[in-house]
Amino acid sequence: MKTIVIVAHPELQASGTQQFLKEAAHSADGVTWHPLKWVNTNDNAIIGQERKMLQNYTRIILQFPLYWYQAPALLLQWLAVVLHTDDEQKMAEKELGIVVNIGQPLSDYRLGGSQGFSLSELLSPFAAIARRLKMKLLPLFVIEQFHYQQENQKKHLLVEYLQYLELEQPFTFAKKEEWFIKHLQQIINSESKNEVEESTWNAVLELFQERSEELAELKAEIKIMRRDDENQI
Repeated sequence: MKTIVIVAHPELQASGTQQFLKEAAHSADGVTWHPLKWVNTNDNAIIGQERKMLQNYTRIILQFPLYWYQAPALLLQWLAVVLHTDDEQKMAEKELGIVVNIGQPLSDYRLGGSQGFSLSELLSPFAAIARRLKMKLLPLFVIEQFHYQQENQKKHLLVEYLQYLELEQPFTFAKKEEWFIKHLQQIINSESKNEVEESTWNAVLELFQERSEELAELKAEIKIMRRDDENQI
């Protein structure tokens, strides 16, 4: 599966969140990082290139910060000139994913929260686009308050982001386990890794170890509960 990440940020180089995600994406398999620029609506050559580019990918990720409860104008302009309402045949069965980062806690985006609306409501136009073009809509991937996250939280984010880019739907526990094993084998077999790749795989290894310990503890608790139930019979 080939994935393209369409990145829409007006100040991309200054964004710590996007630079973090960029490094992660570069260590992923079959993933292309595509930062957007303003498109001249009269430049048919560039528009044609962008349209043709999308045909090479199975999974299309739209990635952006939430600006005034919507995507940045940069992405909206790109969508307006690149996608056509008669693209159903070309886009059908492709996957559409949304990666959005927010500056407030996710709990603020709900009925009764300080923002008053859920992210699913605010970003529903993308669901409408997917429906119109017969694309498969992936679950929303939300990054909240990146700059307040601790190092351990960022490691978890890195792994979850890579899985969002690489794993085939549905994102089952079994597929995630296979993904961990695959990347652990890459760590073992790789003789030369750059600094970014080494950091990525170390995060994968640490999270795998944590999850393995959690699973072992859960199995032990279940065993104790079953034994207690048997003693009560």
